[in-house]
Amino acid sequence: MVAIAAVAIWLALRLALWFELGPGAIEPRQSLTAFMIGEWFDVATLGYVIAPLLLFAALLPDRWRGRRVVAIGRQSLLVLILAALIFESVAEYVFWTEFTTRSNFIAIDYLIYTDEVIGNIRQSYPMPAIVATIVLVAVLAGWLISRRIAFSSAPLGWKRRLALAAAAVLLPAASYGLASIDQMNGAGNEHALELSGNGVFSFAGAMRRNELDYDRFYQTIPQEEADAILLAQGVERLPLSKVMAAKNDAHEPEELGTLTRRPRNVVLLTVESLSAEFLGAYGSSKGLTPKLDALAAGGLKFENAYATGTRTVRGLEALSLGTPPIPGQAIPRRPNNDHLTTIGQFLALQGFEPHFIYGGYGYFDNMSAYFEGDDHFFGDSIFEN
Repeated sequence: MVAIAAVAIWLALRLALWFELGPGAIEPRQSLTAFMIGEWFDVATLGYVIAPLLLFAALLPDRWRGRRVVAIGRQSLLVLILAALIFESVAEYVFWTEFTTRSNFIAIDYLIYTDEVIGNIRQSYPMPAIVATIVLVAVLAGWLISRRIAFSSAPLGWKRRLALAAAAVLLPAASYGLASIDQMNGAGNEHALELSGNGVFSFAGAMRRNELDYDRFYQTIPQEEADAILLAQGVERLPLSKVMAAKNDAHEPEELGTLTRRPRNVVLLTVESLSAEFLGAYGSSKGLTPKLDALAAGGLKFENAYATGTRTVRGLEALSLGTPPIPGQAIPRRPNNDHLTTIGQFLALQGFEPHFIYGGYGYFDNMSAYFEGDDHFFGDSIFEN
């Protein structure tokens, strides 16, 4: 019963995502392939979803099977599962409208860092109305299913219990061994590839792999074309291709540069997810950032800035490490991150005493371990979690 409901909900979601793409996005042959592979992933996902239910049925004593409290619990569990499946489908549909992809590494970050995301979701969508509608639909569907399907209270016997317990173990094991997100295939079409997946399965796979494919999610251009664009914007620098060639030809390691004039203090302020539209220095009349506006008025202000990544949190590592933003797992979360050379180490070599004060959630992209792993990099660290 739960399996049938889950497959029906996932099929309805796949149809909705297909209509959202439009008729010209995927060829008929690609659509057929995507739906066929999608059913395989739906069945594979069921192996994980129904395993706890099978185990519960195998362990439930016969004397409890006919009791009213068990019937109420079973009905409540059915409604809860239906509500969860519908909620996941609605959330995935919204995610699809923004990224045109199944739940991936970005969706994982959305759920992990709830303080940074839930407030934005509540501002963007009428969540009380959406949740109330999902609960109402789940209750109605659970009631209709219960009227048409009767639950047996007859004793199971040890053979059926053993079969249920074996299925609870073997089904997820078979799904783990036979199904992989690498099997998603859109016959050369990226939209069909994503359509062929299952959101729950893709989410679990992204959580386990902890990565985001750069070539699929980032548009790139040839380096020569990028150099020409920068030159047209007035950026005077040696093209990257020549820089790399010079480094490959060099036999001696490059010396670390030094400051031409020693300032009394160096203060780097980093505000993640602060849009220019809220800054008075860029035209806002709300008066929200008077101190930053004063710094902009008395210093150097950039009128044109271009994002080199899609994740705002990548700016934290870009500014502290001097690396370009990357997709997927943050550099500070990777193994051996206590050996990275940060701006704090360069300042320490100039005689400064670096300190790092972090006002966010210390677990956010492993910032606590990143900055506290070696005092030589940033000196004392202060966190406000």
